[in-house]
Amino acid sequence: MPETTGTVLLLGADGHIAKVVCDGLVLGLEAGGSVEALLLPEEIDKYRRFLAAAHDGEPAFDWAINADTGSGPRTLHFAAFGSGREPVLCIGSSRAALAALAGLAAAQLPATAAARVVASAAPDDRALEELSRLTNELAASERRQIKLHARLERTHQQLQVLYQALPVGVFQVDGEGRVLQANARFTELCGAPEHQPWFAHIDADEHAARRRQWQRLQQEPQPLELRAHFRGGDGVRRHLHLRLLPLAATASATPGFVGMAEDLAPREQAEQQQRELDRHRAIHDLSAGLAQHLNNLMVVALGNGELLAHALAQDSPLHGAARLGLQATEQAATLTRRLMAYAGISLQEMMPVAVDAELRAIAEQREAAQRERIELGLQAGRQRVRMQRASFEECIGALLDNAFAAMAGVAHGRVRIGSVAETDADGQSWLQLEVADDGPGMDAETARRACEPFFSTRDGATGLGLSLADGFARLCGGTLRVLSAPGGTRIQLRLPCVGAEDAAADAADPAALQETRT
Repeated sequence: MPETTGTVLLLGADGHIAKVVCDGLVLGLEAGGSVEALLLPEEIDKYRRFLAAAHDGEPAFDWAINADTGSGPRTLHFAAFGSGREPVLCIGSSRAALAALAGLAAAQLPATAAARVVASAAPDDRALEELSRLTNELAASERRQIKLHARLERTHQQLQVLYQALPVGVFQVDGEGRVLQANARFTELCGAPEHQPWFAHIDADEHAARRRQWQRLQQEPQPLELRAHFRGGDGVRRHLHLRLLPLAATASATPGFVGMAEDLAPREQAEQQQRELDRHRAIHDLSAGLAQHLNNLMVVALGNGELLAHALAQDSPLHGAARLGLQATEQAATLTRRLMAYAGISLQEMMPVAVDAELRAIAEQREAAQRERIELGLQAGRQRVRMQRASFEECIGALLDNAFAAMAGVAHGRVRIGSVAETDADGQSWLQLEVADDGPGMDAETARRACEPFFSTRDGATGLGLSLADGFARLCGGTLRVLSAPGGTRIQLRLPCVGAEDAAADAADPAALQETRT
């Protein structure tokens, strides 16, 4: 029976209930009451829009509105039949229930309106099918939009991470120069937070000129590059390179700019390192050419000096002068050999040498006063390095001379000679050798130039000690480092070790005398 499928009401002109035709849903509604008393508060506006549609003659069939019928929230389906301001209101538990109530609703209306009520409540399969298709398409479109939104959100987050991780400062300013947005690197470099002019932290002596430059740029927007010193957000003064590009103007605002700020310190440091490398290369080439020419002259001078000393009688007044001349020539030859060692030139045989044993022998040959102040920390064992034994002795001797000279004013200073072997990721064994002293140390500029030939801070010194050690390390295929600070200096040599098979081969078949160059 229709009475059991739903509730039918006649409404008055004021929207209140004029008559309860039937109450199959047992909603407890009475004449003079209002349907709004059943509805959830948030649904009352939707019910009023439903009634307004019914009053205006618009379709008002199957509106789902939530109500509280005493047993908790429940969704009811509403339909309004008839025209004018006194419609017949049907309430069912489903769309089908509303259709079943159509006959009862039609009985409350004039005959002409009753036929329209029955027709409007009749199921339209094609319409329902089309509605279902559109609903499915809408749901699919919503799912695509959700996926696209999630993808855009991930992309946005990735771009934000990249934006913040850039090694340069990136920023946007308005037409007045105020920072609209910027990454953390820009704030660190330029020190200008949002809503402050980008040029706020330029050095005072540059500020006026850069501000005038910015004002001209505002009048004639165009790309601009400039260099200036800024006090950054961390308080550090930096030399920066800025690039500014104008944005298109809008009707409501003056054109803004986007820009990039780069710290010039790494570039200037790289340029300084390249200049230093070029200078060392020029010194190396000059030393190599000079050493070769001096060596040829020394061979002739030494040979003739020895012949002259032997030819003169012991009681000859010129014999002493010849001996003095020969000694001076031998000293010059020693300096020439050191200069050749710095240049990586040698005419001596390269052979494997057990470094720890050689270091012990060198330490034993020093004067007694110096031997007592030498500490040995040799841990390389029987590791060998292919080298020239005489050059190694001269190299370590020069490093020890420098160490003791540095400790001339230190009463109880010590000189430490250490060695240790280690293997790198490629399987190559290296011997780390260090000579350290307890002297006053060197300043940064002195340490930087310490390996230059003829550079010395001591009167009367040749300035070839460290240059000899540097050349020896390079000749062996290794490197030399100077580490100095107040309280001492450490000279470190890193030399490639010879494998057991290579050492045995060298011992069985020594290399022929030949000129070797790095």
